[in-house]
Amino acid sequence: MNNKLWRISQIICVALLIFCVFGFFGCNQNGQPGDSLGSDGTVGTVDDVTVADASLFADLSKLQREGAIAFAFSDHSIAASQTADGYEIAGTELKITSSGTYILSGTCADGSVTVAKETVDVFLIFNGLTLSSSKGPALTCNKASSVCVYLEQGSENFLSDPSASHEEGAALKFKSGSALVLAGEGSLWVNGNFENGIEGGAGSILRVAGGNLSVNAQKNAVTCHHSVEVNNGVLTLSAQNDALKASPSDSDTESSGNITINGGTVTVSAVGDGISADGLLSIFGGTVVVTTT
Repeated sequence: MNNKLWRISQIICVALLIFCVFGFFGCNQNGQPGDSLGSDGTVGTVDDVTVADASLFADLSKLQREGAIAFAFSDHSIAASQTADGYEIAGTELKITSSGTYILSGTCADGSVTVAKETVDVFLIFNGLTLSSSKGPALTCNKASSVCVYLEQGSENFLSDPSASHEEGAALKFKSGSALVLAGEGSLWVNGNFENGIEGGAGSILRVAGGNLSVNAQKNAVTCHHSVEVNNGVLTLSAQNDALKASPSDSDTESSGNITINGGTVTVSAVGDGISADGLLSIFGGTVVVTTT
């Protein structure tokens, strides 16, 4: 009798374990068990998808302050430390067209930074930058670019987009096939006033290697079609939909929708899912705190 009761208790424990696992990871939009912490949606549509090569990731050893061009933003202009090829200034809009190191500082109520398509090894050192845009993202990294946003130690930096509708739908946008690295020892606040805070397109990759990142968004705080990797740093994410998300659109069959957390501290608060991965959600280290409503 004791053996029979023991076996029954084992079966009950296994059933409860399976129930807990499926309850913890949630379901994907097809109603099957998926990887999510915390209701799924889709992100836009895509015609052609080129997945970023991991080699596009910015190598921090290439960050050279000597010879770097410094830009000081104001409400009326952008002052450059030197005249050189590799950038274009139009009023309070800065376009980076060549690899190199650029130091950004100052405050501008209506300005933007854009990295040109297929421009790689771009290092943007944020050293006390407050940048808002009335047209769209404060920072845009175009297709197949590789950009490292390096937060200078002790610096406080802010990016925001308008609350009015705009095509890109994010305060910081990195487009199809691009790779974006966030690193350094400073702080960055991103306000997604229209929809998303930080958004990556089809085949794009986001790597967080350091810094103190705080994102508040009306939709998703951090979302990327292909993959998100957190290795270090402190992330504080708040969203009216999902906080940390990797989700290809229906027409994107190349992006993986993976999220990997290797270290750092990730604290999320969301009305939807705290963490949602259409592909794989892998947590190998760090501290993860999730609050959802």
